[in-house]
Amino acid sequence: YWICLLATAAILVPSAGSLAAHGGQSTFFAADQMRYIYANFLLRLLQPTIGSLFMDHPAAGVVNGSLWSLFPEMLCYGLLAICGVGGLLRRDRRWLLVTFGLSTWALFAASPYLLAAIAGSLWQPKLWYLLQLNSLLAFFLAGAGLWVFRHLIPFGRGVRWTAVAAVVVALAFGVYPLLGPLLLAPAIVALAVQLPWTQFDRYGDFSYGLYLYHFPLQQLIYATGGQLPSAIAFFAISLVATLPCAWLSWKFIEKPALTLKAKTLHRPSA
Repeated sequence: YWICLLATAAILVPSAGSLAAHGGQSTFFAADQMRYIYANFLLRLLQPTIGSLFMDHPAAGVVNGSLWSLFPEMLCYGLLAICGVGGLLRRDRRWLLVTFGLSTWALFAASPYLLAAIAGSLWQPKLWYLLQLNSLLAFFLAGAGLWVFRHLIPFGRGVRWTAVAAVVVALAFGVYPLLGPLLLAPAIVALAVQLPWTQFDRYGDFSYGLYLYHFPLQQLIYATGGQLPSAIAFFAISLVATLPCAWLSWKFIEKPALTLKAKTLHRPSA
């Protein structure tokens, strides 16, 4: 994440600034780049812009909008660690985790009514933000629950296709916004098992690199001024442009870091 901030501010954004300067648009100064790194350093995307760059784009001014999800994700993993320390993941106490997960889902389901009840008040933006975090937590706990109770779930072919069909039916009848946290996680796991992509990551796991770098590269592609014929063409060009960055991220940053993590974890037992 930190390398992405530095690379975006030091390499990608100046390239876009050069294009913008040739187009007669406003650019930015080094102070704007440093402010971008400093404001977003602790995972929370507090400043999505750098100067007036990209202001004429559909995602106006946003340098890397994908990074917003990392802060809620960190909170979810932190809460999961607290559950582990508190013993909620022990076999005889997992009903507490189920209770917590269902309570989170109930609050998720009640979110529209809670926001409507205080519409127009000063507390509405803060409540909206907390309810957004809770909605993400509801999805996260559903996936965590699948792992914790994996020995109890008969995840055969019939169950897998039923999980996928349940999402389709929920979307068709308009009840997905209510049941999404309960249905989506089993469906995603079912597809991961069912689809014939068993060696998708044999050359490395490029998912995080694609996540980190695709947004600023798409902004850079758009800044060239080229009018692409379709969204599919834009996706294809973006994927080709992002894959080298994702490979570099995996090869020289993520994989060595994971190796270091493994050595650190095995040191006490040795």
